[in-house]
Formats: sequence, C-alpha cells, structure tokens
Amino acid sequence: EEVTEEVTEEVTEEVTEEVTEEVIEEVTEEVTEEVIEEVTEEVTEEVTSVSMTTVRDITEDYTIVGPTDSLLCKEDEFICPERCISTSWRCDGDIDCLNGEDEENCGNSCKENQCRVSSEDPFLEMGQKLIAKNKETTLVVEKTGRFVLYCENKKVIWESGTGGASVVSGLIIQANGNMVLYDDDNEVLWESGSGSANTQSSYHTLVVEDDNTLVLFNSWGVSIWETDTAGLCDETKFT
Repeated sequence: EEVTEEVTEEVTEEVTEEVTEEVIEEVTEEVTEEVIEEVTEEVTEEVTSVSMTTVRDITEDYTIVGPTDSLLCKEDEFICPERCISTSWRCDGDIDCLNGEDEENCGNSCKENQCRVSSEDPFLEMGQKLIAKNKETTLVVEKTGRFVLYCENKKVIWESGTGGASVVSGLIIQANGNMVLYDDDNEVLWESGSGSANTQSSYHTLVVEDDNTLVLFNSWGVSIWETDTAGLCDETKFT
C-alpha cells in the first residue's frame, strides 16, 4: 500500500506538472497572440491616422520641408524660406511660398483672362483684350475711351461710361488697389474706388471670370472690387 501510494503520488505530481505546464503554455500563447493583435491594431490605427493627417496637411496647406539652404535647391528651383519650388511657379499668379515671396517683384503681365500688376505702369493697353476661359466674356479698353465688358454676341453688360473721352495709355491699377483711367491732362476720367490706404498687398490681379464678372483680387486672393454682372451673358442669349 505504501509503495502504491508513493507511486500514485509521484505519477499524480508528474501528470499535474505536465498538464499545468501545457495549460500555462497554451494560455500564455493565446494571451500573447491577443495582446500582439491588439497592440498591432492600435499602432496601425495611430499610424494610419497620422498618415491621413499628413496627407491632408500637404494637400490643403503647404509642404513644409524645414528651413531651406540655397545649397539644397537645384539650379532650376526658386528658394522660399521654407522650401524649394520650381522656377516655373515664380510669378505665375499662385502663392507657393508661405509668405508669397515667389509672387513679389514680378512686374506687370497680362495673358488669357487676367492681368497681374505690381506697379503703377499701364497694364491693359488701348485695344488689348482679356477673354474669359469659357470665351463668353471679353474685356477691352476701346480706342473710343470706353473700358467695357461684353458677351460673345457683342452685347455690353458693363462699361466705365468714358466713351468719347481721350484716354491716355490704358488702364492703371494704383499701388493701393484703385483702378484708374486718365485723360491727356492726367485727370481721372474713371476710377473703381477700390483703393485702400491701409493695403499691404504686393500685387493685384484683374480677372474676367467664367460667370461674366470682372473681379479685382489682392495678393491674398480676396476680391476687393467686382462688376455686378454674374450670368448676364446667359440672359442676353435669349434676347
């Protein structure tokens, strides 16, 4: 009986230890796998969240790459304080440097449907036209003296009321944002009244929009003057 009890106890202990070890190993493996899965999911979600935020920031704002050293920019790149940009972006009417350095000191230029002006030189010469991208609306300073906006069918939807006057040079945008037509005696024939003594805008852009309006923007893209002509060319098609 004693021998039997001792053998039974030893066998029981061994079996118990083996079973316990197996159970512990199985439980440990299961718990470890669950913990790893949970941690992996949390980390993945956080990384994904950060990635999406980064994408949004780049898409909606600016791609910040840190302080730019001139040695880091290529020969065909313009140096912003915070990054390098293509020289083709310089003076293209879109602000690409955070503080607009790429659109400073660009002079005056007119093409397609807009003029961008950074000095008080005449920028829209007599007879020169700006045409909306959809071709519906045209702006011109006529040789008769009228500053006029008209539709494809030649219907006038806005004008300066200076027909018959002796306009000199063409349309001028002053540094404060006021648009002016002058006569031979340098007297004001017409002005937009859009000037501001407190303006800090480095340039202005006059745009013939596809909705038939003529709009003057400052360098921050804010409209400071526009004609009340939205959709008028559509109306003239049926008259």
